Amino acid sequence: MIKKNNYTPVSTKERKNFMAIKYKWLAGRLREQLPDYTANGIHRLPTEAAISQRYKVSRQTVRQALSVLEQEGLIEKRQGSGSYITGRSRGEDRIDLLLSNDSAYLYPMLLHDIKKTLAAQGFSTTVHITENTFSTEHTLLQKILHQPPRALLVEGVKTARTNPNLDLYRKLQKKKCPVLFLQESYPELTNCPCVTMDDFGGGILLTRHLLATGLPASVRSSCGYAFRTFALPGDAACCGTQVHFRKIP
Repeated sequence: MIKKNNYTPVSTKERKNFMAIKYKWLAGRLREQLPDYTANGIHRLPTEAAISQRYKVSRQTVRQALSVLEQEGLIEKRQGSGSYITGRSRGEDRIDLLLSNDSAYLYPMLLHDIKKTLAAQGFSTTVHITENTFSTEHTLLQKILHQPPRALLVEGVKTARTNPNLDLYRKLQKKKCPVLFLQESYPELTNCPCVTMDDFGGGILLTRHLLATGLPASVRSSCGYAFRTFALPGDAACCGTQVHFRKIP
């Protein structure tokens, strides 16, 4: 008679949770050893195969752990050569962005330019999405507080309302993490600068440029619109200038 094993099968969710804990544990072990490596003049980490054999984990777990360290700016991967210690402190050269949405019409261009500019200065960027909710903002701010970046760029959540997460922003500031708001800020955080778009000023600069080019009174554009300028009495610097667009039949 064959006796059946009495056990409860492991669910897919439980297996995934275990794997997540495993690579995070390995990332922690490797992170702890980085100072010892550099103190001994070693700047290249062991190969994935060597780490896998030493800690009895899969190569996939090793790759996930190394990716965590790379995102933190602690190591850099060089194709065909291996993983090298950067010598930076965790979070030292990282700037985080806290945005409500990363897919709205404005953000793809804005994110591209911010990341490109910061990368040129040697900074990595991490983007967090609040979905314009206080609860998600709270969760993300708590996560950021565990390892503050060099600075935090924020698009506020419902800035016209009282924000319940102001204390978390103040804790970040106490940890010497500057906070810069985009477009709108929370009035209660009086010591946080805010960068806004000046649509009116931009319109003035555009009109000045068009007038300076010496364009005729009416120009048919490639999109099928006529552009006309009318100089009105007033400031010659163009504050007394109106710009009109009308559809060409």
